[in-house]
Amino acid sequence: MVGAGVSMATTAVPGSKPPAFSSWPGLIRNGMEFLTSTGAISSDQNQEFQSLLSRPRTSTAQLLSAAERMSDNFRSNPDLLGRWLQESIGTFTPKSPELISAIDSLGTLIITTNYDSLVEQVTNRNEWYTWHELDRVRDRFLDGSPAVLHLHGEYTRPETVILDPRKYQELLGNQAVRLFRGAISYSKCLVFVGFGAGISDPTFAGMRKLLGVAGIGRDSVQHIRLVSDGEVKAVRRQHQHDNFAVVSYGSSRTDLAGFIRGLKGPASVPAADERGVPRKVELDDQISTPGADGN
Repeated sequence: MVGAGVSMATTAVPGSKPPAFSSWPGLIRNGMEFLTSTGAISSDQNQEFQSLLSRPRTSTAQLLSAAERMSDNFRSNPDLLGRWLQESIGTFTPKSPELISAIDSLGTLIITTNYDSLVEQVTNRNEWYTWHELDRVRDRFLDGSPAVLHLHGEYTRPETVILDPRKYQELLGNQAVRLFRGAISYSKCLVFVGFGAGISDPTFAGMRKLLGVAGIGRDSVQHIRLVSDGEVKAVRRQHQHDNFAVVSYGSSRTDLAGFIRGLKGPASVPAADERGVPRKVELDDQISTPGADGN
């Protein structure tokens, strides 16, 4: 399960920052600037949005509200949506493909919440779908096919792109999506990569709701969320009452690709004893040992 952090890592030249609009807040800013440049909204309206998004403590609710207001303007100007997606998301190229290559090396289905085609560009996976096709390709995903599912849509197909809570409700209400989430969340161990601990990636709460994993009992399939050492404590608090194991891949984001490649066979992952001293354990050991998920 691939989140925005993967696109950010892949579009960044080593040692530099990724494109500003590869993050969720940056994408909203870019969308509002685009609407302003086309005359769809006024400069004053854009300034109001930019001021909100520049606040150091912008909440997830405020961010999603801004996304909804942006989407309303695109609904009023439908021809502009595809053009904006092409001029923003469509410009992404893989500058640092190592992380996606590592994910691809597992040979499994890749589900992404990103609108871009970076996974396909790096892996040459030609079989990709959006949530619109789930009714006819669900079995392909469940049998472990190495395909790509754009769960929130793909930029070349604007009608599939999920940009705001209203569109998300359409996704949640889709019968094929409901059947898919019921099958995959109870029968597959999902490994979440690139879902940050902060509001820079507000899609994770929605993903938990979409896949039906929030609040599931401990006898259900356990899913894994990979985070850095510095994020472990905060993320474990988010998962005190669900079936997620929070696993650290290392102290730096540069450790992530190597960690994922290690998942192909018996994997060693960093953990800590009661004194906080790192030790090496098997991944299965970490996710099954009582207390490994923070409880």
